[in-house]
Amino acid sequence: MRKTLFITIYDGAIAKNVLRTDIFTILKNRFNLVLFVSEEKCEYYKRLYASDTVCVEVIPKATSPRFERMFNVLALSMLHTHTVRAKINFSFANSGGRLKYWLRVLAWYAGQFRLVHVIMRWIYTCAPDRSFDLFFARYSPGAVFVPNMISEEDFRLIKSARRHGVVSIGMPKSWDNLTSKTFFNIFPDWMMVQNALMKEEVIGLFGYPREKVEVVGFPQFDIYSTKSVIHTRQDFCAGLGIDPRHKIVLYAAAGHQLAPHDEEVLTQLIAHIDQDASFPKVHILVRPHPKYAFDSSRVPRRPFVSIDRPGTKVSGSLISWEFNDADIVHLANSLAHADVLVSTVSTLNIEGAIFDVPLISIGFDGNAALPPELSCIRYYTYDHMRPLVDSGGMTVARSAGELIEYVQQYLTNPSLHGLGRKNIIQKLVGQIGESGRRVAEHIIQKSS
Repeated sequence: MRKTLFITIYDGAIAKNVLRTDIFTILKNRFNLVLFVSEEKCEYYKRLYASDTVCVEVIPKATSPRFERMFNVLALSMLHTHTVRAKINFSFANSGGRLKYWLRVLAWYAGQFRLVHVIMRWIYTCAPDRSFDLFFARYSPGAVFVPNMISEEDFRLIKSARRHGVVSIGMPKSWDNLTSKTFFNIFPDWMMVQNALMKEEVIGLFGYPREKVEVVGFPQFDIYSTKSVIHTRQDFCAGLGIDPRHKIVLYAAAGHQLAPHDEEVLTQLIAHIDQDASFPKVHILVRPHPKYAFDSSRVPRRPFVSIDRPGTKVSGSLISWEFNDADIVHLANSLAHADVLVSTVSTLNIEGAIFDVPLISIGFDGNAALPPELSCIRYYTYDHMRPLVDSGGMTVARSAGELIEYVQQYLTNPSLHGLGRKNIIQKLVGQIGESGRRVAEHIIQKSS
């Protein structure tokens, strides 16, 4: 008899990581699956994934939503990392509020003590939440898989699983989450992480048992090991109206929430290329983040510039973005054919390293002169960014002049800092390929 497995699909990134990889392909042939999704995307997921063995349900609302919100805000402030302290400083410099600032600082200091973590998790575990009880009664799951671990939905499901005696398996959404977005309100029974550095973070930051952590890799990167998905440069450029003889600068715009300077920086780069007749022939392919706002109307219109916004919006909001298989293949080709990647604090730096693309990160704020706590330069002091900065494979441009200089250098000498890009792969990626299979097999093993 097939067991039932619960899976939370928090957003488009989780859908890309799980439903568009071998994880879903393997698990749906082994389990009856119940996917918990947001209400606005429920019909979309039903249309794509519902079958005799896959049910789609709306994530239930918390029994005590105010408690869940307040606890998560407090718990995140207690994550004792440089990143969280920098975020607290940014919040204060951006909006003021001394009482809130000092309460968050106090929580941050308290978070260095393991006993405080234990007490916090005990409080959270004791707090009642019966939002998932109906589904446990209806489906009698044998296990739950929570592939986000930064949302209260995941924590509530783990809490319910523990109360019902059902095994839980967790996996952080991304490589940057453990030091910047996650305090584990409750431990799952088993944990998977994407790289060895994250394993040490789970153990060192949270005290999670070493013997229960498995390194599995990045399922969403599996496609990069499949050479057949990469089109010829001629075909890729033809689809975007790019002259294949020109070098491609892939500009990954982070969006207003992370990088409100993006349009200004891009305008400065375009203006220089427009005025410098000796600059190499390039095409700037602007790829805005699918989740965040980007004002393309502020970007000068030039024949060598095109906007390539990825993904599909399921509803009217940007946050409802989803990738289909064609979007994923297109991203792989965009990286494979890029000659330089320019971004602000992006996971694409890791993906670009896989394709040996020279990497430039933006460390200035367009025309603004901001204090360090508000400037985007603060990102490069974050815990998860330090391995990238220290790798020697990513260059941080601290002015428009440096950005232009580095683009020219890399276009002339693409092998520059190639060893550093190999260091990024070794430290932050590891084995490329088969990660989806490893995740699925680990879930099968631990749910037996």
